[in-house]
Amino acid sequence: MVLDDADIESAVDHAIACKFRNAGQACVAANRIIVDRSLEPEFTKRFVEQTRALKVGNGLEEVDVGPTISPRQRDRLPEMVSDLVDSGGVLLTGGAVVDGPGNFFEPTVIRFDAPNDIVCSNELFAPVATIFSVDGVEAAIRFANETRYGLAAYLFTRDLSRAISLAERLEFGMVGGNRGMMADPAAPFGGTKMVTFELIAKALAPAIGWIPMLSG
Repeated sequence: MVLDDADIESAVDHAIACKFRNAGQACVAANRIIVDRSLEPEFTKRFVEQTRALKVGNGLEEVDVGPTISPRQRDRLPEMVSDLVDSGGVLLTGGAVVDGPGNFFEPTVIRFDAPNDIVCSNELFAPVATIFSVDGVEAAIRFANETRYGLAAYLFTRDLSRAISLAERLEFGMVGGNRGMMADPAAPFGGTKMVTFELIAKALAPAIGWIPMLSG
């Protein structure tokens, strides 16, 4: 969430890192970038410019974005982009498989003029960023919470008290304030809703033959 008083330059830098690290294939990668309508045009302009500047290629070389995890993952992305556009999104950059060998896909940005539930129940897990323009903080909070997943959220504001207050209203296990990366060995890591430890443990049980238990 990028609020109306956010530092746009910082928010864009962190959003780029949060979205495109590991080619978007991270459990805490930003799935929806929700921006206050007053800042959204400038935010989107800068975000697209930085996205177009990202270098895609072999991760053993000097690049910004590496490959997707498999040919199957790469090949499903054009259809996913098409579905997002059909649902009201506007493709601003990217959207295609990179020519040549390897499982590479262009860093992609799709903008929505209003909240849309197409990515509320599905994780993108790809180098595809979706930007949503919203009217005010209440709309941003409401839309942010409209998902069955609750691992990580991020908010950008110049007001620390506001950040703390709003973080308590977000239905996520972890909330990053003015930063796009939050994992720290000294801090707890976990989520709510469909990504609680108990639900994950039960999902794993049939495969491993036992239910992991968490003790304090």
